[in-house]
Amino acid sequence: MPDALNTMGWIHLERGDLDTARAFFDEALACFAAQEKDARADLDSEDSLAARHNIACTLRFMGRPEEAVQQFRWLRPMSIEMNQLYHLIVLCEDYAAALAETGALASAARLIGGADQLRIRHALHRPQVQESELEPAISALKAGLGEHDWAVNFAIGMTTPIDVLLSRA
Repeated sequence: MPDALNTMGWIHLERGDLDTARAFFDEALACFAAQEKDARADLDSEDSLAARHNIACTLRFMGRPEEAVQQFRWLRPMSIEMNQLYHLIVLCEDYAAALAETGALASAARLIGGADQLRIRHALHRPQVQESELEPAISALKAGLGEHDWAVNFAIGMTTPIDVLLSRA
């Protein structure tokens, strides 16, 4: 049931119906919690983290980047502990986009650098849908930081372990 709700959230998110998407993601998260006897195990589950990640992205798309950043900050320690490569990459990218929209440009550029380094090292190309969602944020980062500061912060991200980048962002 929660997986179906999460899927419905994605369908509505892709259609641009952000309020309905958020409602489905919230309901999926509630179902994950109801299925677990141990609340901590629920919060650490991959499905629960995915639902929370979806909520954070939806908040960002709704024009509420500060709330999205809070969700991403909540996700950081458990995501680092789970150590799922692709999840960490996408978390860095989406978190960076939200940070960029709140004005935390240097941290955002570093997260993009870290995510890009992992994509290069593991030959994981960024899907077009992710590229489309990130492009405005990356363009704003480059413009906001200027060419030199963008390059410096991006390079720091490329050479810093992902768990360190996430912990500092």
